[in-house]
Amino acid sequence: MLSLAELDKAVIEIWPHFNHKPALMRAYKAADKNGTGLISRKEFGFFLKYVVTYNNLWARFKEIDTNGDRRVASQEFCTAASSLGIATESQARIAFRRMDTNGGGVVLFDEFCNWMTEVKMGVTNPTDGCALSDMDYAGTKVNTQAAAQYGRRSITPSSQGGASSLHSRAASSQGGSAIAGRRASGRSSVASSRGGGGSTFVTPTKEEIKKLFSRTDVNGNGMLSLAELDKAVIEIWPHFNHKPALMRAYKAADKNKTGFVGRSEFELFMRYIPMFTDIWSTFQRIDPNGDRRLSKEEFVGAAASMRLPGSPSESELGHIFDHADGNKEGYLLFDEFCGLMADIKMKA
Repeated sequence: MLSLAELDKAVIEIWPHFNHKPALMRAYKAADKNGTGLISRKEFGFFLKYVVTYNNLWARFKEIDTNGDRRVASQEFCTAASSLGIATESQARIAFRRMDTNGGGVVLFDEFCNWMTEVKMGVTNPTDGCALSDMDYAGTKVNTQAAAQYGRRSITPSSQGGASSLHSRAASSQGGSAIAGRRASGRSSVASSRGGGGSTFVTPTKEEIKKLFSRTDVNGNGMLSLAELDKAVIEIWPHFNHKPALMRAYKAADKNKTGFVGRSEFELFMRYIPMFTDIWSTFQRIDPNGDRRLSKEEFVGAAASMRLPGSPSESELGHIFDHADGNKEGYLLFDEFCGLMADIKMKA
């Protein structure tokens, strides 16, 4: 079984050209057919297909999103309509209204993906990209009726954002220098960021949280998608922009498992994001080789610096590690480490 953290690590190391988090998240959610939050061997085949598809869609979305705010306005879409094979502005506006299902005036990546699903296969009300399993964005499997409705032609992936071959991208990434550079640049702990430049996080009041929710809810539907939360963190709290921590906060706040964070859940998200960022900072600090997994030796060796309650012995630390290593693979991923730290906090 593969967690999101494992998939994220694999994409970064093996297929860095697919390392676009909105596309990765769509692929992960679409491949998780049984809703367990983990990708099985059988589902992994779907994931490999989806990660290519959604990266191609992300490349096209970025081309249309000229100001880079991760949302497409009507004018941006109409300007790019001809590149999508839409002949007239009136047809483009009809297509935009169809994408903008909640009438918010902007289209997020999820909405764009759903619309493209409908255009490609004639599937209405697609959910989590489930209809994409038989799609080929090289253009060989186009639903002609849907394409005619919007005047769409097939997408040819751009060389910058798209990716038509998983294997060729993997082969081109063997040098690995970019990966190391990303790891090195990403290791800024919360503690250090709080110490300089006035970046201290102060928990907002309830009134401030209401205003922050409205600011983040760009399409006004009363629910926050992962894309909206990601954008808010990047713009408002850049020191919390660590995707593993963001994902844990998002999943923990989504109490009703809808895939969205509601108004009442947003307050929980605001509490979780600094907490999981602190845990991520600790995780990175005791993961000296930066492989996003902790061996027993790394965990035991770093225990003193973690100030665990009760000052457990080396033998006791080994038992703590074995208990946290639920799948018995001999290392802890970030999700498992979070569970361990939660257990320690409750017992303290």
